[in-house]
Amino acid sequence: MANNCGEVKHYYHYSILVLFSLLSGLGIGPLSLSAQTGRQPHFRNYTTDDGLASPEVHDIIQDNKGYIWIATDNGVSRFDGYQFKNYSAKEGLNNNVIFHLQADEQDRVWMQTMSGKMYYYCQDSIYPYTFNHIFEQYHPYLPQGFIMSENGWSYFALSDLGLLRIDPEGRHEIMNRKHSNSVMLLESPEHDQTLYSIASNASLEKFGMPTQNQKDTLRMAIFSDSLEWEYKIKVTVGTTRSSGFSDKQYQFFDFRKELFVFRDHQFQAKYPLPAKAAVLTMKDSIFWLGLNDKFGVRAYRGFSNLSQNKYQTYLTNHSISAVCRDRLGGYWFGSLQSGIFYAPNLGLEVVERPGESANEQVLSLEQWYGGQLLMGTDEGSVYAMPPSGDIRQLTTGQSPIFDLYHSRYDSSVWITGRPFRIYQSGTTRELSYRPDLGVKNMVSGKKLHYSQDSSYLFSLTSIGLEIIDIQSEQVIYTTGNSPNQERFITAFQDPQNRIWIGSTRGLLEYRDGKFERNSIKHDELRIRIEAIDQLDDGTLVLGTKGNGLVLWKDSITVIDENWGLTSNMIENLAVDDRQQIWAGTLNGLNVLSKQSGEWRVKRFTMAHGLPSNEIHDLCAINDRMYVATSRGLVKLPLGNNTQADLTKPFFESILVNGRSMGPAEMQDLTPNERNIQLQFVCLNFKFKENIPYRYRLTSDPEWSYTLNRSVNYASLSPGNYLFEVQAQNEDGNWSDSLSLPFSISLPVWQRWWFILLSAAVLIGLVYYWYRMRLHRLQKEAGIEREINELQRSALQAQMNPHFIFNCLNSIQNFIASGDKTSAMEYLSRFATLVRTTLNASVEPAISLQDEVQILENYLELEKLRFGKRFEYEIRIDPQLDPFDTMLPPLLVQPFVENAIIHGFNFEDRSRAGNIFLAYELVDDLLQITIRDNGIGIEQSRRNKEGKEHLRTSLGMSITRKRLSLQKQAQEQQYLMIRELTEPDGSPGGTEITIRIKF
Repeated sequence: MANNCGEVKHYYHYSILVLFSLLSGLGIGPLSLSAQTGRQPHFRNYTTDDGLASPEVHDIIQDNKGYIWIATDNGVSRFDGYQFKNYSAKEGLNNNVIFHLQADEQDRVWMQTMSGKMYYYCQDSIYPYTFNHIFEQYHPYLPQGFIMSENGWSYFALSDLGLLRIDPEGRHEIMNRKHSNSVMLLESPEHDQTLYSIASNASLEKFGMPTQNQKDTLRMAIFSDSLEWEYKIKVTVGTTRSSGFSDKQYQFFDFRKELFVFRDHQFQAKYPLPAKAAVLTMKDSIFWLGLNDKFGVRAYRGFSNLSQNKYQTYLTNHSISAVCRDRLGGYWFGSLQSGIFYAPNLGLEVVERPGESANEQVLSLEQWYGGQLLMGTDEGSVYAMPPSGDIRQLTTGQSPIFDLYHSRYDSSVWITGRPFRIYQSGTTRELSYRPDLGVKNMVSGKKLHYSQDSSYLFSLTSIGLEIIDIQSEQVIYTTGNSPNQERFITAFQDPQNRIWIGSTRGLLEYRDGKFERNSIKHDELRIRIEAIDQLDDGTLVLGTKGNGLVLWKDSITVIDENWGLTSNMIENLAVDDRQQIWAGTLNGLNVLSKQSGEWRVKRFTMAHGLPSNEIHDLCAINDRMYVATSRGLVKLPLGNNTQADLTKPFFESILVNGRSMGPAEMQDLTPNERNIQLQFVCLNFKFKENIPYRYRLTSDPEWSYTLNRSVNYASLSPGNYLFEVQAQNEDGNWSDSLSLPFSISLPVWQRWWFILLSAAVLIGLVYYWYRMRLHRLQKEAGIEREINELQRSALQAQMNPHFIFNCLNSIQNFIASGDKTSAMEYLSRFATLVRTTLNASVEPAISLQDEVQILENYLELEKLRFGKRFEYEIRIDPQLDPFDTMLPPLLVQPFVENAIIHGFNFEDRSRAGNIFLAYELVDDLLQITIRDNGIGIEQSRRNKEGKEHLRTSLGMSITRKRLSLQKQAQEQQYLMIRELTEPDGSPGGTEITIRIKF
């Protein structure tokens, strides 16, 4: 079988039932029975209702981690104190009836089934034993017990045959093959385990082994790894099933309902048993004998008790098949019908009353003569329990009994309630008010306290304080007649005869018929006082509702939850002969003892074995403290000051982003592995699920407190962390920390080398941007210079000397012809054109109004010069404001000039030209359209061939370059020139479209 778990090491408790002949002739008669059954510890019963696999239990063990394992007839259950996890065929356990269990040091749990096959649990899976096939060679003699040793050797008790040994290589042999013994015992004290087998002659003969010839004598052999001791036993004919146990010093055998005891292999005694033994074992120096037929389990404390047949019987009415003591001292008992029982503390006794009602609660306790204990219940009954434990009922009643008192004069019992009664010699009588008080009501009471000379009782009632004369059995004082009533709860008279009253408003002193509180200056005593007592040194002990315990002598000492009290709400008090303070609350019992001058608190709760945390009353008798709880009467030793063990929690699972990880993998988490879930558990079964935990992360120095067993951290930042968790034990102390260091790596962009590299790249980019920006600025400056040059060139191109000469020549002709009017008009327009053109040439942009004025002046001059051979039209889009619309200067004039000079060279001189200019808003751009009806582009090109038209070509090329440079300056510019045609295909003119950003 391939797996990652080896097969060595073993810790196991064994009990086996086998056939054997009735032992007789030993000559020792049984001793008289001496047993105690009435006083039991408090047991918790776990059944299938709690998740247990079956109520039929055959074995119980605790593994190395602390889990409790239970073998049943329906698989195996593992218990962590919170829930049961069951393993059966689905998990690989093919035979569900499990008889025996053993845990080894490799955290495996071995299981032996009814079929004899072996399985083991490892890492939440179950595997079959490698050498299961060997058992088939010894069929039908099945294994009925086993030991897995540290050296890899395995030992099995084969029913009716002997002891089988298998080595790590699979070699096997019967250990008793050379010995004619019928009874074989394999001792293994280091495993706290014994193998026991009885062989018949028929079985021995079948395998060719020596047999016994004497029918009335059996040979018993003790083995370790080889034969160590032999013993002959006289027997009579007959067989029975048997169990055995040995711990090197003692050997125990159950033969036909008799217990035989050996010490150092020497016979000591035999005792009759009411039923066959289901389990024999030794735990914590206690010999345990589990019995069938619902006779419970016996506990023999020490060999002297065993030799005298003195024992304590637990769990009567149950057949006990398994006993296990866990590492915290709790005991687990398996039954064949009722599941498992757990006792947190065997030293804590719960007293059971005969015929006790499930709902009847003991409310009050008092010591009676002869060391007897008086008990008053909520149903009005009074019981007496002598030291022998035989409880008897003294009287019944109707109202709850909150307090009891016994007279030192005649041993009468004073019983609070409605009415206030006195029990004496089997009869009861009622108290009365002294006639002069004038009170006609019946006497009632709730809490009592006697005076120092035991002649008076201070009774606290619903109407206040009443003083009772014990001799006359009358109330001699009552506050019922007082106009100002206050609710009193308790009273106490100290040795100086000062009477202290606890009330809802704090502590009072009753003096000379008055209640005074002015002399009490401490604020800690101005709170509800529930109980009062006193130490021998005169220190007054006060139980409060809210401040815990207040000790008052020369100064005030407050002992509260910060000291370890289970609650600050005290219900009752008692001071024992050892000067220990016992304080009952609704959350458990507290015992305060002074150690090295400091008060120390010891807790008793359900985790310590109390049946309930609600404490009704306390009473110390001799060396015992009797505690009345809401679920039974408990008997505690006064000197039990042992501290509970501290159990450290451990991780059940570690999940990172939902994936299981081990602690080692947590040392280098990736930046994305930031969601962490930690599941932990402390295996302290005394708490019954409510284990307090506290945890913290290094980023949070304060502890967080919880009852949950898991902590989730979502989206943790990268860094190094240390998680700590502690568990609190039943005494309120915290365990050592379970620590988990883990580290979440920084993302790449937060690592130092990436930061340095990024800084270098950023510096490089900034430098590159700076260089590009500088280059761009230089380029833009160059473009700007070139634009300025082109603007000047455009001015020169438009106002070239030839144009100026023609204009002046036209003016001369007008003067020579005597047309002074035309000459003056031409000269005026020429002057205006020159002035506006010069002004526009030095501006980066001019208004649309100025642009149109320049064009109109130019066109009018050309019309005068050419004799009105063409007409023109300028149209402005209404959406454009001529005065606010700005555009580059002298942008259109070269195209208009080109149309006049080259476009109107008609062969038919009578044909008139037409120029159309339009300024429009298109797609948030200024669109300028220049359209003429001239000869067109192709015809004009043919006319130019062989001629020089430098000026016109220069003007248009400069304008094109200006538009190109402005486009490089990231301006949205557009220039399109197309030839127009007539419907007959003849040239129809030229259209130029310019789009610029304005």
